Amino acid sequence: VLPNGVKKGVMLTLFKYTYSIPDYLVVHTKKMYQQLIDDFDVPAEKIRLMEHGIEPLAETSYPRKENDVFNILFFGYITEYKGLDLLLDALLYSREQYQLTIVGRCNSKKLKERIAQQISAHPARKSIFWRDDYIAEEEVSHVFYGADMVVLPYRNIYQSGVLFQALRYGVPKLASDVGSFSEYVHPELGKLFKSGDANDLAQKLDEMIKTRGLFSSITIQEYAKNYSWP
Repeated sequence: VLPNGVKKGVMLTLFKYTYSIPDYLVVHTKKMYQQLIDDFDVPAEKIRLMEHGIEPLAETSYPRKENDVFNILFFGYITEYKGLDLLLDALLYSREQYQLTIVGRCNSKKLKERIAQQISAHPARKSIFWRDDYIAEEEVSHVFYGADMVVLPYRNIYQSGVLFQALRYGVPKLASDVGSFSEYVHPELGKLFKSGDANDLAQKLDEMIKTRGLFSSITIQEYAKNYSWP
């Protein structure tokens, strides 16, 4: 409800006033719905809950790719709160064979340099690939169909479009236990790890790599139909 990375205080007062202006407010999750009531004094009758939707797949969608090496995907615009640095730290503890594919632009020069240094110093740097660029919509399906897992190591978030993209393409998810992720990452769809804990993230990564056949793309996509837009 507050922008990611913004602390409370003056901003809380500002947003409380802002939220008092519209006739209605639309939110994507039950947690956001409740926070508007608890923290911003918004009357429940002014709030409309509209969960994030998923566009149906095209009939000519590509089949999922079978990888020899387990392909971990980090997808989306890179900012501090999304925790890519935490994922790179966690992979230092992994005992499994993997490839990390990072697809997303980073506009912060300082963060970009720090991530690049972290990758270049990483023992598995030859298995880490970063496409620091915008990805056209027609390329998204190729990226997700080539992934064995999508990781969302976010430090804070309310909801994520990347999570729903993973559902759409039938890709298992490993997400931090922040925001509303627990509502959408069920045992048959993926796993949660303790936010900010690189060791727990590493443990869950290895568990999912070892059991790569446990998660069914068909099951995940069937679940995704609950959120399909007409």
